Parts: sequence; C-alpha cells; structure tokens
Amino acid sequence: MGRRLSGALPVKRVHARTGHAFVWINKRQHWLGRDGSPEAQLRYEELIAAYLASGKQSVEAVAPPPAPRQPPAPPPAALTIGELCVRWLDHIEASRTDWKRSSLYQGALAATRALRRVATLPARDFGPRQLLEVRDALAASQIVRVSSKGTASEPRPRSRRYVNDTCQRIIQGMKWAAVRELIPGDKLAALEAVPKLRPGESSAVVETPPREPVSDDRIEAVLLHLRPPLAALVKFVRLTGCRPGEAAQLRLVDIQDRDQDVWRYCPRKHKNAWRGQARHIPIGPKTQRVILDALGDRAEDAYVFDPRLAVPDRVRRADGTISIEPRKPSTRVGDRYTTDAIRVGILRACEKAKCPDWHTYLLRYSRAAEARREHGSEAGLAILGDRSPAMLNHYAPSNWQAAAAAARATG
Repeated sequence: MGRRLSGALPVKRVHARTGHAFVWINKRQHWLGRDGSPEAQLRYEELIAAYLASGKQSVEAVAPPPAPRQPPAPPPAALTIGELCVRWLDHIEASRTDWKRSSLYQGALAATRALRRVATLPARDFGPRQLLEVRDALAASQIVRVSSKGTASEPRPRSRRYVNDTCQRIIQGMKWAAVRELIPGDKLAALEAVPKLRPGESSAVVETPPREPVSDDRIEAVLLHLRPPLAALVKFVRLTGCRPGEAAQLRLVDIQDRDQDVWRYCPRKHKNAWRGQARHIPIGPKTQRVILDALGDRAEDAYVFDPRLAVPDRVRRADGTISIEPRKPSTRVGDRYTTDAIRVGILRACEKAKCPDWHTYLLRYSRAAEARREHGSEAGLAILGDRSPAMLNHYAPSNWQAAAAAARATG
C-alpha cells in the first residue's frame, strides 16, 4: 500500500475482526464506532473538522463521542443468539473506557465464537441441552495457530479449564439478557444448573498443569539478559507482587507516604477499579532502592521504567567496528512498557539464558506464596489486592512444608 499523498485527509478504515471503523490522525488511532452506522460517520466528520481547524496539528478540541444509541429491542421471541451476542458486546464497549483490554470483553468474544453454531437459534429457546451441545463441540474442536507468514501449527486439544470458563461466560451473557427481559428468567436458572466438565469426563480435552512460582535462581539468570529498565521492572514486580500493568504505569508522584519507612503506591488504573475498589501496593526498603535507581535524576512525573532508556549505546557496525555514541530511540517506542513488551522481553531473555520460559505473572505467584508462608493469609490477600480467599488459594495454595512440620510435631 502506497503512502498517503501530502495534504490528503486521513482515511477512515475498518477493523476486520470487530467491524468497527477507525482513523489514524497524527500517529494516534481514533475509534469511531460500528462501520456504516450514522454515529461512526458523524464522529469521523467531527475529528476531521477539528483536525483542519487546528491547522492539522491536533484533534484535542473535538468533543467526546456521543453515547451510542441502542436500536429498538425486538420482541424476545424474534431475538436470535447472534443478535444477543452483538448487543452484549456493544454494551460492554459502551460501559467501559478500556473495553478492548478487559477480561469481560475477551471472555464475551470467546463465548460468541463458541455460540456461532447456534447463532440463528431464537434466544428464548437456548436451554441446558443446547449449552451441553455447545460445550461438547467446543471440547471436540482443536486449536490451530496461524503465523504471520500463513503457516499453520499442529492441531492441539483444548484444556478443560478453557471449556468450563467459556461456558461460564455464556451463562454470564444469558444473565445479562435475563436482567433486561430479553430471555425468560426460568431459562437462566436452568442454564446455571448445568454442571462443569469434570476431570476425566471428556477424552477430547487435556488437563493443564497448575502454575508454579518461578524460583529466584531462574529470575536472576534472566535478569542478566534484560536491559536495565526492564530488569528493574521485573525486580519491582517480584518484590511487590503487583500486576505487570500496574508496574508499567509507576511514577514517583503516584507514591504516597514517602516520609514513612514503607511507601504506598496507588495506581491510577487497576483491574478492580470498576468495582469501586482501591489498590494500595506497599513498597519496602528494597523496592524503594530499585525505584530510585531506575528513576535517576528524571522528573517525578516521569514513568520510572522508561523503555526509551533501554536503547543500547554500543552498536556493532557492518564492518565489525563498535560505535559507542548514544542512539536515538525509535518513534514507535513509548514512554512506558506495555504488558506485551514485558512478556516478549522476558521470553527472549529466557531463550538467551537457556532456561525454561516463564511469564511475568509467575512473579505474582512467587510473591503471594512468600507472603502467605511468612506472614499469613491476610498479608497474602493484601499483597495480591484481592478480597476473595479463593484468589489467594489460586495464587498461593496451602503450604506443604507447614503441613509437614505440623505432622512432624504432633502427628
């Protein structure tokens, strides 16, 4: 595709997977809404008008997009499963600011894919028998990955956990529809009675091994092959047990109680913010040194872990000589890490260190297990930022060493 002619206006494009229109203006992507809708065309015209009014410099003066207008609801008897899924996805998009990265939206997409085989079925006729058929078909289907070069991987079976999670997302969508009287309420009660797929019940699925905390030896081996900003971020996650996205947005101005021996970091965005929950991450002396070393003499409102500082100064030229002049970072590199960049950086470092792969969330497992073992369950829950003991058991199951010590002493 050729470059856009000088002076030409930005062109509206369509995202193939979601069917939503978008436009790139000054290296920033603006989503317009569902392609072909009057709202999407109006939003595009507002952005272009603001772009021209600013002398092709900015679109910040444009008003926020109007709330999407929902079409009139057809009678429940005429509503199909496919139409119900579209309304559910549109509701998630309209009710959340960061809807594309929310687990609710990704789960709704997985449920929508599983329901394709019954997309034309009236929603009020979807019952336990149809859910069991969808579950069995999902378990029998296999995963095939297609690379960017078009090559397909070997088919592999799905996990039992994925099948059960997807079925629960389907029930979640039906609950959303029942609250809005799009399906009868007795259908929801019948769907909730469908049991989960038990271990050994289906030979088509596989059991995924439980996630284990990554050892400190493997972490140290990988840190040797990471650039300083990313290595400091990994240390921060290991010492605090926070989520990778929470570590990436760390700034010194977001840290409270800096006159105390333990600082308190309150992320501006976190997973449970939509529930009205506050997030407080304690920062001890070791973590404080990691932050101050990574920040250096930069401003307090700068991101502590800046990927632009990871550009190497030593560059090997084509003739074999090495240049030590500072390099300018690419314009594609932002001022903070993304979760995907963190994951890819660690995987590449694992390959260089010739150790088994691990991802950033396993550091959260390590910290939760350590906190529960040394300071009890309440400290483990506080470190994770969750309220449910079930989440603590997920990240840090009951300690075998403690049970063995009790058996040795009194059993």
